[in-house]
Amino acid sequence: MNSQEVDQVGTSSGPMPGPERPLLQSEGADDLTFASSYSRLHAREFHRLRTIPIVVVQICICVLLVVLVFAIPGICAHDKCHLSSFSIAAYIHIIVWCLLWIADHRMYKEHERHRNHGYLELHRMTNALHKAPKYIFSAGNALLVILMSIWRDYCLDSPTCPFKHSLSDADYVAIVATLEVAFTFPFYAIYLHRVINFNAAEHLPDVFQEDRLLASYMNSQSSVQMLHREEIDAEDLLERQADVITYLQDHNRHLNRRLADLTAQLQTILFVPSGLNTSHAEVSPTQGKRICMSSGEGSSRMTTLKHVEFEVHGQVQGVFFRKYTQNKAKSLSLVGFCRNTIRGTVEGAVEGESDQIDSMKDWLYTGSPHSRVSKVDFRNEKTISSLSYSGFSVRH
Repeated sequence: MNSQEVDQVGTSSGPMPGPERPLLQSEGADDLTFASSYSRLHAREFHRLRTIPIVVVQICICVLLVVLVFAIPGICAHDKCHLSSFSIAAYIHIIVWCLLWIADHRMYKEHERHRNHGYLELHRMTNALHKAPKYIFSAGNALLVILMSIWRDYCLDSPTCPFKHSLSDADYVAIVATLEVAFTFPFYAIYLHRVINFNAAEHLPDVFQEDRLLASYMNSQSSVQMLHREEIDAEDLLERQADVITYLQDHNRHLNRRLADLTAQLQTILFVPSGLNTSHAEVSPTQGKRICMSSGEGSSRMTTLKHVEFEVHGQVQGVFFRKYTQNKAKSLSLVGFCRNTIRGTVEGAVEGESDQIDSMKDWLYTGSPHSRVSKVDFRNEKTISSLSYSGFSVRH
């Protein structure tokens, strides 16, 4: 009768299936390879920028502001309102200013989400445009404070003030609000034009087009033009690189969170909790042991997790010894690390099933094809309850 294995997932000596395997690679090149493949799976589709309704609402608010500040003096004439026309206009202006800041914060969140999908060029083209209105209205608030301070100090109780007979204090609020809206509308118009064109074009994220755009640009420039524009191009290139680095950092944080979730799920699958009784296996009280029952003669075979540290002496640096060690450990489903030392040796640690640890120890005596191993020292060999590493890495 064939043997039945409890907790069979992940215990074979072959490579681990599924998407967890690339996540366990921590070497620099492997990280970039995985990030690229992950991006292709999740970002090779068009993501619309959903800020047009927010901008339309902001435009309506600005138009309503202008209408109200001009209508209030007529509505509240002859003390029909409990407050003065200036106070009501000032309150409305402050409310509009707060609404614009709230709308800009919502647009900022949407742009950050969109940038995280890889649309870096659009972020550069619209970042200043959607922030401009809130700064313009903030400057308008400062101007109103200055005007009202001058009004109170020089015109409130002075019958000779030249501005008092021509304009009221509410009129100044209306003038400032009109100037604010007049300066704001061009930014809204340019922003809407760029976003509408972008949504209509449905381009892939910029991280998939950088190389093609750069090659096309380089081929279209003559050597003389490139010399004249060298400084400008260098600045633009640095800005693009900074955006790509920021995108990759955010993406890396997302991958780290995903790695932590998958590692927790993997440990839940691999390890049998202590005290768990099943009809197919008898579980030892030692936590973290994988159990295999054979029906041959009722005997049981228990495979435990082990940890061992090693140091390999001989000609082992500069001959790809660490890379071969990493590949061998991964083929045995082991985790840990290896690195060069200043003594000219390679040291490291491995963790995994005891049978696979023994196979790894035998391989270390041979090493890579071009290495010459003279001695291998093993130390701190012990049984463990859980793995300390998420993969096998080459450290520097």
